[in-house]
Amino acid sequence: MNKGLFVFGFLLVLMGLFLYGVYPNSYSLSLARVEHDWLNARSRPTTQSSRVYMLRAGHIVHVLRKKGAWLEIKLPKGKRGWIHADYVSTIYTKERGRKKPPFWIFVVLGIGFLTYGLVKRSPRVVVRNVSARPVLVPVKKRSSLSRRILIRPHENPYWQEQGWGRVNGKYVGHYNRKYQGEVVATGGNFQFFIFNPPKGIKRHSHSRCFISRGNGKFFIHFSPPEPDSLDSGILAIENILKEAERC
Repeated sequence: MNKGLFVFGFLLVLMGLFLYGVYPNSYSLSLARVEHDWLNARSRPTTQSSRVYMLRAGHIVHVLRKKGAWLEIKLPKGKRGWIHADYVSTIYTKERGRKKPPFWIFVVLGIGFLTYGLVKRSPRVVVRNVSARPVLVPVKKRSSLSRRILIRPHENPYWQEQGWGRVNGKYVGHYNRKYQGEVVATGGNFQFFIFNPPKGIKRHSHSRCFISRGNGKFFIHFSPPEPDSLDSGILAIENILKEAERC
């Protein structure tokens, strides 16, 4: 019995079963809009915990998870905080399924090594005293088993699903698949523009955030905290445009 191969095969079986069990079947993308002005984001899901950030009404936040009546959200500079669910409204939630990678390969390989380790192997060099001088008989090398593992690519973000693309360093596309727009990304900051927005934007409460640059082009100003991702900025603008169409 080869103890080394036996232990190695046993560990492969355990690793395959463990990875198959912990790999998630799905994940969710959830964005919410802050409805209360000067909303405190706290370090823990309780009103007695310290304040780590302050949010303005209309800000779009990325929800990481929910615990009771509290939501853990993503804050700028990689920070996280907790806000109460009564002061936000969900504007986008999508559950996506995932196909599990072939972790069973680890199980099959592990069983193979277990069986291989239990079988008594022939020595690589056999000494036969046929004559006065020993004769060395080499044993043929056994073939190894190899297998490719295909890894499924990540799901596309929201801006790609809506038909946006990157041209000459800019993101170009249409808000709500209707109004032409572009986004300029500089480092971790985003500048959002729109061409010929709906006329109702002049009567909207956020009309002052649309600054004309001439020829129907408007710069969209976000009060701090600004969107921390391209998805959150596009979703916030699309939500405002939907409200402006009803004005």
